[in-house]
Amino acid sequence: MPYYNLEWVRFHNKNGYRLEFEYWKTTDISNNKISAEAQQFNFNQDFFYPIGNFSLFSKSVYAYLGPSVQFFYYEIYYHFVSPGTFISPTTRGTIGSLGINTDFIYHVNNKLKVEAFLRSNLISIAGKKIDERKYEDKTSPALLSVFTATRLDADLSLRYYPIKRVSLSLGYRFDLSRINKWDPYMAASNYIIISINFRI
Repeated sequence: MPYYNLEWVRFHNKNGYRLEFEYWKTTDISNNKISAEAQQFNFNQDFFYPIGNFSLFSKSVYAYLGPSVQFFYYEIYYHFVSPGTFISPTTRGTIGSLGINTDFIYHVNNKLKVEAFLRSNLISIAGKKIDERKYEDKTSPALLSVFTATRLDADLSLRYYPIKRVSLSLGYRFDLSRINKWDPYMAASNYIIISINFRI
């Protein structure tokens, strides 16, 4: 699934925050005789604060920790001959959550860094388009824990600074979105990401 990302990071003294917009869209999903179009949108706001550093191979690793706010939306449009009972041609859902994020930055030298990042929701308000005939006694949206509604992403990357205000990054990213209530929904993705960053 093609993936697009735009983010802005700002530091004030040693503290920082991040605004991030993510978008996925594909028209090439198929399973037996059913095909589908899908799109996902995600907005993240992270705050991070230094919690210390430690030594690794005689170099310093700097650690950051902070809260996160996330809003996730997905939509799937199915293509099949005739919808069956309790199956809708279109399904959509949202997750609005509070969570936590952590960063680790390893300084190899003045031009090269290794960066690791992990973010997860802790508690969420999630909702889905559901069939009221099937779920007469259940309501949507609902307050859910991380065990029932999950938004998790992690990445590991190398960042190189050819000049002072420009950096190039090559990394691996894993993303998981899951709602295990009503009709379960789960999407997991693996990416190799190449990015260019400009420091203003």
